[in-house]
Amino acid sequence: MKDFVVEYSQYGRRIVKGLGYYEKKPVEDLKQLVKNCAREYGNKVGFKFKTSDGTIVEKNYIQFEQEIDCLGTALVARGFKGWRISIISENRYEWALCFFAIINGTGIGVPLDKYL
Repeated sequence: MKDFVVEYSQYGRRIVKGLGYYEKKPVEDLKQLVKNCAREYGNKVGFKFKTSDGTIVEKNYIQFEQEIDCLGTALVARGFKGWRISIISENRYEWALCFFAIINGTGIGVPLDKYL
């Protein structure tokens, strides 16, 4: 086991140094991040949410990557390649899906606060 040191910040938060929890993996862009997660975590649940009728839906990392690719392809086919596309919504799975589909090759994603 590795040696580690526990310190406390001026605000009382505990800081653990020297205990590597996981190996850092360099990421070039968010597209690579999605692909790495799908490869490494595969069928593990990445998203869990409730639909309007109360059904609980689980999405794994592979499904998320596939849905990003499908939506991105559809946006390009509709002529949105290179556009600046804004997204306004509350925090939800569909927002993440749209944002990643846009920034991973379709165009420039502009997230907006729904309370603006």
